[in-house]
Amino acid sequence: MPRSDADALVQAVQASWSDAPVSPPVRAALGLIVEMAERPAGLSAHHFAPLRDAGVPEAAIAEVIEICAAFLIISRVADAMGFDIQTPENFRTSARILLMRGY
Repeated sequence: MPRSDADALVQAVQASWSDAPVSPPVRAALGLIVEMAERPAGLSAHHFAPLRDAGVPEAAIAEVIEICAAFLIISRVADAMGFDIQTPENFRTSARILLMRGY
Protein backbone atom coordinates (compact mmCIF):
# COMPACT_ATOMS: atom_id res chain seq x y z
CA MET A 1 0.00 0.00 0.00
CA PRO A 2 1.46 3.38 -0.96
CA ARG A 3 2.31 5.68 1.93
CA SER A 4 -0.40 8.20 1.05
CA ASP A 5 -3.01 5.40 1.00
CA ALA A 6 -1.75 4.06 4.32
CA ASP A 7 -1.81 7.54 5.85
CA ALA A 8 -5.37 8.05 4.57
CA LEU A 9 -6.44 4.74 6.08
CA VAL A 10 -4.87 5.60 9.44
CA GLN A 11 -6.63 8.97 9.40
CA ALA A 12 -9.95 7.30 8.56
CA VAL A 13 -9.56 4.85 11.45
CA GLN A 14 -8.60 7.64 13.84
CA ALA A 15 -11.57 9.74 12.73
CA SER A 16 -14.11 6.93 13.05
CA TRP A 17 -12.88 3.36 13.40
CA SER A 18 -16.42 2.00 13.02
CA ASP A 19 -16.86 3.70 9.62
CA ALA A 20 -13.32 3.32 8.26
CA PRO A 21 -12.81 1.25 5.08
CA VAL A 22 -11.41 -1.84 6.80
CA SER A 23 -12.40 -5.50 6.66
CA PRO A 24 -15.01 -6.89 9.09
CA PRO A 25 -12.35 -8.77 11.12
CA VAL A 26 -10.27 -5.59 11.51
CA ARG A 27 -13.35 -3.56 12.46
CA ALA A 28 -14.27 -6.17 15.08
CA ALA A 29 -10.71 -6.11 16.46
CA LEU A 30 -10.80 -2.31 16.64
CA GLY A 31 -14.06 -2.52 18.58
CA LEU A 32 -12.46 -4.80 21.14
CA ILE A 33 -9.40 -2.55 21.39
CA VAL A 34 -11.63 0.46 22.06
CA GLU A 35 -13.43 -1.44 24.82
CA MET A 36 -10.14 -2.55 26.38
CA ALA A 37 -8.74 0.98 26.29
CA GLU A 38 -11.79 3.04 27.24
CA ARG A 39 -13.93 0.75 29.37
CA PRO A 40 -11.74 -2.08 30.70
CA ALA A 41 -13.87 -2.68 33.79
CA GLY A 42 -16.91 -3.44 31.61
CA LEU A 43 -15.15 -5.95 29.38
CA SER A 44 -17.08 -9.22 29.20
CA ALA A 45 -17.57 -12.28 27.01
CA HIS A 46 -20.04 -10.52 24.71
CA HIS A 47 -17.28 -8.15 23.53
CA PHE A 48 -15.58 -11.11 21.81
CA ALA A 49 -18.63 -12.22 19.81
CA PRO A 50 -18.10 -9.69 16.97
CA LEU A 51 -14.61 -11.07 16.39
CA ARG A 52 -15.85 -14.64 16.26
CA ASP A 53 -18.79 -13.62 14.05
CA ALA A 54 -16.28 -11.98 11.67
CA GLY A 55 -14.34 -15.24 11.47
CA VAL A 56 -11.35 -14.18 13.55
CA PRO A 57 -9.57 -17.32 14.84
CA GLU A 58 -9.11 -17.73 18.59
CA ALA A 59 -5.33 -17.42 18.25
CA ALA A 60 -5.74 -14.07 16.48
CA ILE A 61 -8.17 -12.88 19.17
CA ALA A 62 -5.54 -13.76 21.77
CA GLU A 63 -2.94 -11.78 19.79
CA VAL A 64 -5.23 -8.72 19.66
CA ILE A 65 -5.66 -8.94 23.44
CA GLU A 66 -1.94 -9.41 24.11
CA ILE A 67 -0.80 -6.59 21.81
CA CYS A 68 -3.46 -4.19 23.07
CA ALA A 69 -2.68 -4.97 26.71
CA ALA A 70 1.04 -4.45 26.11
CA PHE A 71 0.48 -1.08 24.45
CA LEU A 72 -1.93 0.03 27.19
CA ILE A 73 0.64 -0.83 29.85
CA ILE A 74 3.44 0.89 27.94
CA SER A 75 1.24 3.96 27.46
CA ARG A 76 0.42 4.20 31.16
CA VAL A 77 4.06 3.83 32.16
CA ALA A 78 5.13 6.42 29.55
CA ASP A 79 2.49 8.84 30.84
CA ALA A 80 3.59 8.26 34.45
CA MET A 81 7.23 8.84 33.51
CA GLY A 82 6.47 11.92 31.38
CA PHE A 83 7.90 10.50 28.16
CA ASP A 84 7.55 12.61 25.03
CA ILE A 85 5.32 11.39 22.22
CA GLN A 86 7.07 10.71 18.92
CA THR A 87 6.42 12.85 15.87
CA PRO A 88 4.30 11.34 13.08
CA GLU A 89 7.46 10.92 10.97
CA ASN A 90 9.17 9.00 13.82
CA PHE A 91 6.09 6.77 14.12
CA ARG A 92 6.25 6.04 10.37
CA THR A 93 9.96 5.21 10.62
CA SER A 94 9.30 2.89 13.57
CA ALA A 95 6.44 1.24 11.68
CA ARG A 96 8.67 0.58 8.65
CA ILE A 97 11.28 -1.03 10.90
CA LEU A 98 8.66 -3.19 12.63
CA LEU A 99 7.24 -4.28 9.28
CA MET A 100 10.71 -5.26 8.06
CA ARG A 101 11.97 -6.97 11.21
CA GLY A 102 8.88 -7.79 13.26
CA TYR A 103 8.36 -7.11 16.92
